Amino acid sequence: MKKILIILGHNNMERSKVNKAMIEQAKTLDNVTIIDLYQRYGGSKVGDMDKKKIEEDREKMVASDIIINQFPFHWYTSPPMTDNWREYALGWNWAFGSQFALENKITTVAYTAGEIAKDYTKKGRSIYDSDEFIKRFEAAAKYCKMKWIKNYKVVGASHMEQDVIEKEAVRYKDWLEKISK
Repeated sequence: MKKILIILGHNNMERSKVNKAMIEQAKTLDNVTIIDLYQRYGGSKVGDMDKKKIEEDREKMVASDIIINQFPFHWYTSPPMTDNWREYALGWNWAFGSQFALENKITTVAYTAGEIAKDYTKKGRSIYDSDEFIKRFEAAAKYCKMKWIKNYKVVGASHMEQDVIEKEAVRYKDWLEKISK
């Protein structure tokens, strides 16, 4: 099985229901490593990142076959720490420029969106499909010469009952197993 690295960028895991359940299922897989950005880099602090930790994270990316950014939508994008980490970790002359350290690595995102599916339509509150908000991740993957695969999403997360959350978490685990074959 291919090695999966999940870059978890959840700015409030203590209160999370869906992302927490998804990560718990992911942890049961032997081929999955998780970097929890908010835990690793000091809560919600955004700014300079520890260069030694970034180097360690880069080593984990190089050792992985599949890299997944997992996060909840935060104002129609990823939480600040995810963007901050990507700025440092996918640096020039490492992930792009004169070097492409992640070339041919498989990548995608796994995101949750709190609102219901009809809100993520042209006629809905967001005026866009939820996948349109992650196009920048796909563009960055291409820029770094990585292989983009179809993302994983959970829409309506804020409205789910516990039994549905548990089923969704198992579905996520099944998806991770499928993409790692």
